[in-house]
Formats: sequence, structure tokens, C-alpha cells
Amino acid sequence: MVAYTSPDCLPYFEGTDSPCVNTGTACEPSTVWCDFAEAVEAKLDEFDTTVAVVENPPMAWVETLVPMTLTVGDLSDTPVVFDTVRADSANMVNLDENPSSITITRTGLYDVFLYCRALTDLAGANFNQLTMNIAASPALVNNVFAYTSLVCDQVVQLDNVQIAPGLHMTTYYEQGQVLSAFLNANGITADMDTTMKISMGVAWLGDIQ
Repeated sequence: MVAYTSPDCLPYFEGTDSPCVNTGTACEPSTVWCDFAEAVEAKLDEFDTTVAVVENPPMAWVETLVPMTLTVGDLSDTPVVFDTVRADSANMVNLDENPSSITITRTGLYDVFLYCRALTDLAGANFNQLTMNIAASPALVNNVFAYTSLVCDQVVQLDNVQIAPGLHMTTYYEQGQVLSAFLNANGITADMDTTMKISMGVAWLGDIQ
């Protein structure tokens, strides 16, 4: 009879086995050596895939230096339009098709960041709040690490100063989820924020078993 290793279930001969022992297919007998070689090759292919991902992990980084003017008092989120790809190792970015988003191409844990630098234009000594968020389409699996909306804001009370909220977090994303960046300014109507630089990026950290 055929014996199997644990835990990978690789078949091997026992001392009493025939070299042509049938491992389960009566019409097309196969030898345990062929089964062993195929099983080992499958394990090596799996290992090669893991090594390839670790050597070149999925990541994407998009950016824009084109100014956006955000008028305080507008309660709607304004989507960020990116025009530059700084990095993309897994075909996660297509600015021609969707210049506001990154699409996840491998399920797993990700390090995600969003950064915005802007200049305030205030009519008086008003409080000005610049809020940014990453909105992701819902995941199919309700994983404990999953967040579909990441938000950060910064508040100042000075005119003509730089304001720079930054968001950095580790979370779970699934293949097919689309991440988009949005900005919103709050305070006294007619005050404004003008962006100078906006960046968004993700980097794969590993799988969840």
C-alpha cells in the first residue's frame, strides 16, 4: 500500500510496495514515484510564487502637484485627481481610466497612507479644518482588520500657513477593492484651502491565513 507524509500528504514507497503500485486510478495506473514528483513540483511552484511576491511585493503610489482649491462650507467631499504614478508593481493604477483610485490586485494586509499639504486662505482669525479620507469599496469577507473608510483631519486658526494632515494605517484589503481619495474643508464660508501636494499609496505586507 502507499504511505503518505504528514502534513503535506506526499506519497512514498513502503518496503513491500511494487514499483508499479496503482495509487488510485484503475484504468490508468501510475507509480508512486510519478505521484511523488508531481506533488513535490506543486509544492515547489507554491514556494516559487511566495518568493516572487516577497521579492516584489504589490505596491502603488500616486501623487499630484496640481493645485486644488477647496472652499470652506462645501459639505461634499471632493475627489482627488492624481496625475503621476510614483510606483506600481502589481498593475493597481490606471490613471487614464480612473485617475482618483488604486485597485487592489492581491488580497492581504496593506500599509496605506494619504498625505496632503495645502495653504490656508482665511478672511479672519477663523478655525479652518482640512479633512481627507480614503474610501474603499466594501470587502466580501468581514475580516477583523478591514476598514472601508480611513479619515484624518487637521485644524488651524492662521491665514496663509501650510496645513498638512497625514494618514498612515495598516488594514485589510481584498482583490478587486477600489480605494479613492477625497478632501473636505470646514470652517467659515468663503475661506479656502489650496493644495500643494497630495499623495496616496498602499504596500502589501502579507497574507492572512
